[in-house]
Amino acid sequence: MTESKGIAMSTKKSDKQILIVSDSADELRAVLELMTADLGGFRSTDNEAAGLLLFQEHRPSVLILAFQDIEKAERFYLTLYRQCPQMQEIPHQTLLLCKNTEAESAYALCLSGTIDDYVVNRPLYDPFRLRLSVRQALDRRNGEQQSSTVNRLLVNVGSDLRHIDSYVGKKLAAGEEQPGESLRVFQTFTSKLTNQIRQFEEHLSTPAMGHVVKVLDQGGLRRQFEQFRQESLEPEILVADDDEIYLEMLVTIIESGGLRAIAVDNGEAALAKMLFRRPDLVLMDFQMPGLDGLQTLRRMKLNPDLKPVPVIMLTGTSDRELVEQCIQAGAAGFIVKPSDRNTILTKINTLLKPRV
Repeated sequence: MTESKGIAMSTKKSDKQILIVSDSADELRAVLELMTADLGGFRSTDNEAAGLLLFQEHRPSVLILAFQDIEKAERFYLTLYRQCPQMQEIPHQTLLLCKNTEAESAYALCLSGTIDDYVVNRPLYDPFRLRLSVRQALDRRNGEQQSSTVNRLLVNVGSDLRHIDSYVGKKLAAGEEQPGESLRVFQTFTSKLTNQIRQFEEHLSTPAMGHVVKVLDQGGLRRQFEQFRQESLEPEILVADDDEIYLEMLVTIIESGGLRAIAVDNGEAALAKMLFRRPDLVLMDFQMPGLDGLQTLRRMKLNPDLKPVPVIMLTGTSDRELVEQCIQAGAAGFIVKPSDRNTILTKINTLLKPRV
């Protein structure tokens, strides 16, 4: 591996997790020599501008600041916050390398929450300390990801249970004294999910977080949801729109057409919901705060599990350029607001695939 004024990269697995930014080629070389022995290669640069771009592009789990003095490291990190508005949305661990005379200042930065950890590496007293700190930072970040995943799944499961219970209640209130096959499927599925939630809550109160994530990775809940979707008589439509009144109207229209509707009010929530349970079709508003409809659509199509899901874009304009962008991103159709009930249901039913 060679270093220059720019980016030095390798293809090992840890490249996807660690970014080292320095203002000195010699300092960067010394750090890499210490770490590559048992940690593999990394994304690294001795150019601050390149470091800003690398962080935003690759979203590392661990950021290592290897500057010649602590003030330069602080200045770079502050610039990163200023130039990267989504900084708070890129969870990471920050490890600062410093001189022994800067240890007190580094300690203060840790106490203030500016950085997560520091290592005195100049002069070098312990060549293994840096490697250990990097491993610990990776472990902390992985633990945070696992906890976030489980919490998100629990929220989604709770939401789905409420939706299922509401559906069953409506069916019974409509006069079905003897639950049909579809209702029995709902009831069985609800019972399974209730047991899963209870087990998750028990695990979350113990150090056995790894076991919980392992269960999720094996697809226990995911398979149950997919089985439920296949057995259900009604396709599920996910609707994403930040206009509360229009969102409620769409849900009413969809349910009046004998379909199930799941409503969210932003792109991030739509992706989170879809990653847990894939819908049969999506209605996506183009203009939403944060992640807009086009950005959400593009992210969907990058996910192999979500790519086959047809997406109908909701828009208040028939702008040709906008339509072309959505088509290129993978949109299957458009509904111009406002549209009547028949137009909406016809468009939906045309794109829904027949159930096997």
